[in-house]
Amino acid sequence: MYNSRSRALEVIERLFFPSVLNNASSNKQLILLDDGSVLRRETQALVDEYLPDFRRKFGDVHYLVNSCNMGIAGSYNRGMKIAEGDCIIVANDDIYFPQGSVDALSTALFEEENSAMLGPVTNYIWSLLGPITNYSWSRQNVGRLFPRLKDFSQQELNRIEDFARCLRESRCSRLKVKQLPTFCAALRKTALEAVGYLDERFRYAYYEDVDLCSRLGLEYDLILDTSIFIEHGGPEGGSVSILQSRSNALFYLIINGWKFARKHSFTEWLRVNIASQSGMSSGRLNVSRLIKQASSRESKNQIVSESVGQPIDASVDRLDGKN
Repeated sequence: MYNSRSRALEVIERLFFPSVLNNASSNKQLILLDDGSVLRRETQALVDEYLPDFRRKFGDVHYLVNSCNMGIAGSYNRGMKIAEGDCIIVANDDIYFPQGSVDALSTALFEEENSAMLGPVTNYIWSLLGPITNYSWSRQNVGRLFPRLKDFSQQELNRIEDFARCLRESRCSRLKVKQLPTFCAALRKTALEAVGYLDERFRYAYYEDVDLCSRLGLEYDLILDTSIFIEHGGPEGGSVSILQSRSNALFYLIINGWKFARKHSFTEWLRVNIASQSGMSSGRLNVSRLIKQASSRESKNQIVSESVGQPIDASVDRLDGKN
């Protein structure tokens, strides 16, 4: 968590914490981390309000407070290194976990023998280059099928749960991809220990997950499960914590992109950022189309309005072997 504005706290209070509680169980460990919030007193008060319920429902609870802002890489690493068990689910503080989605992420990760990382589809993933990016977070975005929340009402929360349930019951495909963002992802700790945790030289945010995926992908599979939906953001959109300072966000997007190109190569930077025109025009899968086809098979067409969404190029493999 990193809070410098009240709207970030509101999303945590109205979306994130309640959904975490709804997915709690005694066999899970919860690690909360405050990454040097400007609104530290207000953040502490909110955590104190929820801690008794967290401790009652989870088997183990840790609340860590950074003395200074360490960024996503530093904060995630601090939490992941003390996490017990081989499945770690990392999550931004502006998401909503539908009922059963935490267990679904963990189960799906271990069902794929060589997987190191597994991600869901969502309604919002920020991307600088929009529809021409080759990041799989474009592939994960089903925002036109699930429009942004209007407010924090129970009716809107029910809409999240209904969409997630219908998507889960539609039995959509799992796809092998080359990149997954860490706004929400399940990771094998043994794989992290083998290739190394997030590179903390990528300060603030951006490219720390791209770098990790590039390293994991050399030895393991990265999986996108299109049957698992995680809602991202409140009525004003997602990436609430990161975009509290848009000047910092832009600065580190540029600096960390440069660091990534130096570490890997400019060619690799291009590969993970920009899809080729040939890939854009042929050999595609489309996540929204997969969802619509699967829901049609199950007579659940009501969960989709149209097959739009972002395209997937021919390098993405269907795990069920169908193309």
